[in-house]
Amino acid sequence: MMFDSGVPYARRHGLRLGRERYIRRGDRYWIPVEVTKLGEGSFMEAWDSGINTARRLLASGDLSITDVRQAWADFPYSPPADLGDSVIDPPGGEAFERSFFEGMRLFDVLRRDYVKRRYIQPLSADPGDHRLRLGLVRTKIESEDLNDALVIAMPLLDTEHAAEAHYLMGCAHAGQDDLAQAIASFERAAALKPENQFYKGGLEVLRREAAAGP
Repeated sequence: MMFDSGVPYARRHGLRLGRERYIRRGDRYWIPVEVTKLGEGSFMEAWDSGINTARRLLASGDLSITDVRQAWADFPYSPPADLGDSVIDPPGGEAFERSFFEGMRLFDVLRRDYVKRRYIQPLSADPGDHRLRLGLVRTKIESEDLNDALVIAMPLLDTEHAAEAHYLMGCAHAGQDDLAQAIASFERAAALKPENQFYKGGLEVLRREAAAGP
């Protein structure tokens, strides 16, 4: 199963868990998840399994995607033609709604548990692990905890990872639709690492967006 990440191609500079973790479909990036793994481990493990399967199928030319919204239009719900002696008592809409929101709640619990184990606890033990801090900033951007991302990135500005920190802060500002601050952060990143084409590319995208206006 794949979920729309909500990130369009034009804002791909904000995808800093790595674009290899997503499937691009049309103008958006999608998250493939192996749903059978959700009850066995963390969401990230289900994501890992999903993207590995999707990439393998993509490489072999066997990846086939069915848009559920379109499928419902072509194959609307209907009861079986011959029920025989069976009696079907489908749950009402409220039951489906409760199930959906419970699934979203568990999704958030899994995500927060992963972040705690993968980043928060190790950083509490070793605050000087700058690479791990960068990973946490990227994760916060992905989950749209943008203020947290900015605060967590600040200590990195005085380290050898300053360019990456400025870039990630620019991604967070862009996510907040603060293009002026985002451009300023990207410019600082590009100035520190002028050879980095990724920084330059992101800066060009933001400048075009700013020039185009609202």
